[in-house]
Amino acid sequence: MSEVMDWDDAYRQQGEFEGAPPWNIGEPQPELAALIDADKIRGKVLDAGCGYAELSLALADRGYTVVGIELTPTAVAAATAAAQERGLTTAEFIQADITSFTGFDGQFNTIIDSTLFHSLPVEGRDGYLRSVSRAAAPGAAYYLLVFAKGAFPADQEMKPNEVDEDELRSAVGKYWQIDEIRPAFIHANALPLPGMPVPPHDRGEQGRVKFPAFLLTAHKAAWRHIPRSRRKPSGMTRSAGVRSCTEDWPRPRSAESIPPRRMSSTFSTPVCPPAARPHR
Repeated sequence: MSEVMDWDDAYRQQGEFEGAPPWNIGEPQPELAALIDADKIRGKVLDAGCGYAELSLALADRGYTVVGIELTPTAVAAATAAAQERGLTTAEFIQADITSFTGFDGQFNTIIDSTLFHSLPVEGRDGYLRSVSRAAAPGAAYYLLVFAKGAFPADQEMKPNEVDEDELRSAVGKYWQIDEIRPAFIHANALPLPGMPVPPHDRGEQGRVKFPAFLLTAHKAAWRHIPRSRRKPSGMTRSAGVRSCTEDWPRPRSAESIPPRRMSSTFSTPVCPPAARPHR
């Protein structure tokens, strides 16, 4: 935020808002719900900065294994209680700093950021992206929903750290392979801050304000397995089980031209002279 907000006060409904925070809409953000419906989510999921965790709960209800990481104890307690009440056993909620958490290296196949990125201090973005990249399995998918520049009045003091496309691409591209950044919307309840009017954006079917946003899709580079038969050490190749030179020892044109001492007793492929063979 442009000014620091006490997130636990907000979730205890003792902060700047009257009632629940406006981003708590009681269900996943529509942009992310569409990804779930399209079967874009796979494997074990990290809900980064889960809040009250309606996204995590919706995924667990569909059978996904989900870990929600959240800074505020009030939100973690509420999410845990909600999962117990609904009988959802595949959702787990952990209180931790998302910019430096550890213990999940390479575990998640999908990572979802539902309106967290713009809530971080700008100086905390790199630590966050590094942490979630470390927790991602090779080939993991990353979805990030964030406020776009212009979502809030330029002179508003208390507002999220909105981004433009270049800013978002530069930050995320350091750790992820970006597939797409497209315009989107973040839906929020129309609860103005004291002395601040609700921005004049369009409303959705349920009367929620549709704030301009970006939905970023990215993936973590997968390990590339090269079969042993296709591996080519520098200056050497494998042929019929015999290690032979390709640059230091030219292959003769025909077997007849090979001196007897240069022939393998088992294979017809020429072998390197002892001096050219690599030490093992």
